[in-house]
Amino acid sequence: MTLCGLWHGAGWNYIAFGALHGLFLVIYRLWQEARRGAPWLAWLARGLNTAPGHVLCVATTFLTFAVSLIVFRTTTFTAAGTMLRHLFVRTEGLRMPLHSNGLWYTLALVAVAHLVGHFGVWRRVQERVPAPMLGGAYAFALSLALLFATDDGKAFIYFQF
Repeated sequence: MTLCGLWHGAGWNYIAFGALHGLFLVIYRLWQEARRGAPWLAWLARGLNTAPGHVLCVATTFLTFAVSLIVFRTTTFTAAGTMLRHLFVRTEGLRMPLHSNGLWYTLALVAVAHLVGHFGVWRRVQERVPAPMLGGAYAFALSLALLFATDDGKAFIYFQF
């Protein structure tokens, strides 16, 4: 895993990212062995094999990976420490670059899109609208997304290599 981190770039942050993921794998393997060898952990294993337990395992894996990306994206360990500290200690922070209700707008859009997909509304619309008009609508939607996207000046990470 350390070599995998080094593959991403020649920097200590990439090496630490790989080593951190190696450590996560070691902890997981130790957990698997401890769970098999210790009968007193059987109740925990049974609990994790339920639907809520599975959700907890997926959430833990996602959060662990997401937090480890801080080490990957920062250029110094000091910056990584600052970012990690600001995750857990209340700070004033920077002003939001987007509208303060942006989260609620996004959640409403996701809910509407979910309902449209669930009830098959979009499939029926696609069958009735001519293909050139549908293509134009997609192009218009993409143009709006590009127009309203924030320009933070950061390129996609793999464009650096």
